[in-house]
Amino acid sequence: MRRLVLLAALGLGVAVSADAQRRGAASPEEVVRLFLAAVDEGRWMDAAQFVAPEMAVHRREEILSIARTLPVSSPVTAATLLQMDPEMPREVAEWMARRASERRYDTGDAHLFTGYAHVRDTATLAALSPITLIARALEAEDARFQISRMAEEDSRCGALLLANPPPASRRELLGVVTRRDTAWALHREVTVQPEDPDPFMGPVQPLVAVLVRQPIGWRIIPDRPLLTGQFPGAVALSCGIMGDSVPPG
Repeated sequence: MRRLVLLAALGLGVAVSADAQRRGAASPEEVVRLFLAAVDEGRWMDAAQFVAPEMAVHRREEILSIARTLPVSSPVTAATLLQMDPEMPREVAEWMARRASERRYDTGDAHLFTGYAHVRDTATLAALSPITLIARALEAEDARFQISRMAEEDSRCGALLLANPPPASRRELLGVVTRRDTAWALHREVTVQPEDPDPFMGPVQPLVAVLVRQPIGWRIIPDRPLLTGQFPGAVALSCGIMGDSVPPG
């Protein structure tokens, strides 16, 4: 039995080693195609394997440094609001306090973490490994995650988005230009209408991914958000003013 386990472990090690060697020998075009395929399928850890970690780690250190300088914010309560405005009806104060509690990303230092999926505090962000850090940043750009986060923050708005999700999409590589140890890959997101199998160009403009040759192979440089070109806070999905967005009258 031990021999079988040992042989299985050796076989797995050879497979993992061969896969690592294949990624290291992959061309810039192959790296981007594998990266985009992993993104389309929501395999964030696989996609992160093709991204150089140095800049992502540096950006995290900057965010943590900013977070350490911010004052600790107190939760908004109805009592606090009534102290600030004694003439405010208690029902309105309770509604505003409830909304402030539900919108966790609108207060304190939480806005610093909108660029990372499933991260809401400095301790979680600091504990992420470089590969997981990149995976969380990629997932935060994805519309599927933004919808789920909106559903957590605002049940009615989230329900509307879940009932009317954005059209399915995929990402395609348009071309790659390589100059010595640097490559530029032009890619775009293409949406597909459910009733029409033929894709058409979506509203998102083509993006350029920059790759550099490292000892482990070609890797994408995350000098900007890789999937949208903008930070999630700037492109986050929204459904405007919903029914419970108006205080009780």
